[in-house]
Amino acid sequence: MKPRIVRKKGHNPLAELFQAPPSAESEATYRKLLITHRILELMEEKGVSRSELAARMGVQPSRVTAMLSGSGNLTIDTLVRAGMALDAELHQTFVPAGSQPKRVSCKYLVGPQPVPRVAEDPATYRAKKKP
Repeated sequence: MKPRIVRKKGHNPLAELFQAPPSAESEATYRKLLITHRILELMEEKGVSRSELAARMGVQPSRVTAMLSGSGNLTIDTLVRAGMALDAELHQTFVPAGSQPKRVSCKYLVGPQPVPRVAEDPATYRAKKKP
């Protein structure tokens, strides 16, 4: 049985979701996405790969992958290390709620998404079997 979709003129349940102020969790997720994508932009600008960033930060490549996927906990220490590895500085501050600048779009959040290299040829990323 196919689900039946009923549309009512003038009623948009999705719009109702965005009318409510964001929760702390959703705001934290949004901020994490912004900073992660800024790191990706810096990496692209400077031609730094994930493994090279890990070496510069002094961490395992899996830590960088977790950081950039959003599954890792972004501590100030981690962000400062990533910034230093990319020759950038971390700036953070608190401002009164009414004076916040509008949210900015990020090329990684809108528009066509780049195809990850894994999708191109996964065989190159598989572990080699030991004889």
